[in-house]
Amino acid sequence: MPLLFLTFLVVPLLEIYLLIEIGSVIGAVWTVAGVVGTAVVGAALVRR
Repeated sequence: MPLLFLTFLVVPLLEIYLLIEIGSVIGAVWTVAGVVGTAVVGAALVRR
């Protein structure tokens, strides 16, 4: 049980950290566009 809690704590923090780092390299607009783009592709795949 503690491992599951730790996983649910670490993964979102790692994701936020990576988004900030990627945003500082390629820019905030491109980072947001990438996130939205992957969400659109994911939604399209789920609808199939």
